[in-house]
Amino acid sequence: MFVGDSLSLNQWQSLTCMIHATVPDRHFSILRKDDLSTFTLQEYNISVMLSRNAFLVDLVRENIERVSKLDSIENGKSWKGVDMLIFNTWHWWLHKGSRQPIEKLIKAKVAQSSGCDLFQGSWVFDDTYPLYNSSICPFIEQEFDCQGNGRPDMLYLKYKWKPTGCDLPRFDGEEFLRRFKGKKLLFVGDSLSLNQWRSLTCMLHATVHPKPNFMFGRVDHDLSAFTFQDYDISVMLSRNEFLVDLVTENIGRVLKLNSIENGKSWKGVDTLIFNTWHWWLHEGHNQPGKAWNDSNLATCQGQTQPLSGSSYPEGLPPAIAVVKEVLNNMTTPVTLLDITTLSQLRKDGHPSVYGTNGENENDCSHWCVAGVPDTWNELLYAILVSSD
Repeated sequence: MFVGDSLSLNQWQSLTCMIHATVPDRHFSILRKDDLSTFTLQEYNISVMLSRNAFLVDLVRENIERVSKLDSIENGKSWKGVDMLIFNTWHWWLHKGSRQPIEKLIKAKVAQSSGCDLFQGSWVFDDTYPLYNSSICPFIEQEFDCQGNGRPDMLYLKYKWKPTGCDLPRFDGEEFLRRFKGKKLLFVGDSLSLNQWRSLTCMLHATVHPKPNFMFGRVDHDLSAFTFQDYDISVMLSRNEFLVDLVTENIGRVLKLNSIENGKSWKGVDTLIFNTWHWWLHEGHNQPGKAWNDSNLATCQGQTQPLSGSSYPEGLPPAIAVVKEVLNNMTTPVTLLDITTLSQLRKDGHPSVYGTNGENENDCSHWCVAGVPDTWNELLYAILVSSD
């Protein structure tokens, strides 16, 4: 049994590959339970195991913060009965607190360029994208499933966001699940929140495919939840276009700006991700999004590449300045996931006629999944990790 951190994982996977190459036709199994993974060759009755344990001693959460208990190794019970133990742990003891290397990486890269902003940059081609195959994600909404709806081009899937002077960490689903074990994340907003939520659930599903252990369903009328039982993590969505309450009265539907009764479902959630601007710009149900830097372009239909550069020709919607001013004056710290400009540049990323209604509807408001929302979630991941 290997016991230790990601370097132990490194060595364990190396050994299992070496053994597998020796007897490629033999029957084997790989099982994972909590932090214990086991590679077994049945014909030889040999097991090569990995116990993920960064400090060897127990790491527990107490009132003050996470604490390494130097006199406790409860997790060592899994070591009993093992014929050979291979320990490694030095890597983590170099960090302050319980910081993980990815956090140091993020902060180091942001710090290396003064004024570096994850949200300022441009789209660059990267053949290693997309992050997952959308065809294996069983719960993409039809309106976002561009490939499933027959979109013939693939180039729009091959772009990643490159901040100016920074590197955006690639999404690590296993790390996400381990880090937020026992946590609840809730997206609150309209169909664009649904867009981002579906993207994140597909990214996490791809991490544990082909044997995911998850539950997916609607908790009540407006609340849906995606839960990984092995990690006790829930990624939820509350459909709420205006955040404040929308009620029906004698005069018609009324927005009650001083009432958030629906916010009761937000209680007990560890991370809330709000989105709402989309609907406040509408008169009726009109959809926005048609002007790009070409007088001949009236829709997103037929677009296959992003706009080049780092700025959108028509600038930002006026509402963005209002949002930033309000957030700057809040007493409770709030982080703005400032994805407006980078999304505006992606005229190629919309479903267009490859949404729910095909040629009968040209959707230039929502986004293909896989696609641009995956980048929103990579940015969300970077922010959550750096602030944890």
